[in-house]
Amino acid sequence: GWAGLFCNESCPHGTFGAGCLQLCLCLNGGTCDGTTGRCHCPPGYTDEHCSSLCPSDTFGVNCSERCSCQHGVACSPIDGSCICKEAPPHPQSGVTGTAIPSATVLSATTPGTTSPSATLPNADLIPEPQNGTFGAGCGQRCKCAHADGCDPITGECHCLPGWTGNPDQPYTIVPAPPLPYSTLGMVVSLVALVALLVAVVTVALCYRRRQKGKENRHLAVAYTAGRTDTSEYMVPGERHAAPRLRAPQPRHQG
Repeated sequence: GWAGLFCNESCPHGTFGAGCLQLCLCLNGGTCDGTTGRCHCPPGYTDEHCSSLCPSDTFGVNCSERCSCQHGVACSPIDGSCICKEAPPHPQSGVTGTAIPSATVLSATTPGTTSPSATLPNADLIPEPQNGTFGAGCGQRCKCAHADGCDPITGECHCLPGWTGNPDQPYTIVPAPPLPYSTLGMVVSLVALVALLVAVVTVALCYRRRQKGKENRHLAVAYTAGRTDTSEYMVPGERHAAPRLRAPQPRHQG
């Protein structure tokens, strides 16, 4: 695994062994150990020469990761991203995609050379969102009103807040019942109304009392018949003497 005049240089890429005279047989970007020639495969490939893809439902370096795709959709053996299965003749409901070139796997014919020999399975389609559709090949339109799309498999509507209904009967969607009024708010409103009424009644009573007080202060004057020296004027509850008026005396002519 070492070379150079002083054996201090690692073997060039693609070689291994004593004097770096043996060729590595690693494919698809794999590298080999400079001493043993054992291949270190890149993500998505396995076996002695990195010529095989990871088994189904696995991916990554040494195929050590598990796929997490749902509805039976396969994943990329390289990075684990979900990819659609080939649709014809019976496409899976809710899954569609756009065709892309198939990946190529290389295998050795002569040490140091490669040639195409296989294709990446289940790589003809990649997922593509189809808003407002569902079912086989996303060929059916969602029948929703007041909703944020529908389930890509069943077509069930994702109703907006405050709405409910059957996706097969879009015109029956009705507003959800309103939330009940707050009891605390009602109590506060009633207390405020009672306080306002009490204040109005109190102001009215005070005003009437002040008006009666002013009437009691008005003077009441009583006059007696004939010419008198004094008369009395009265304030309710009090008596006061006043100068009496005298009747005019007849004049005698003589």
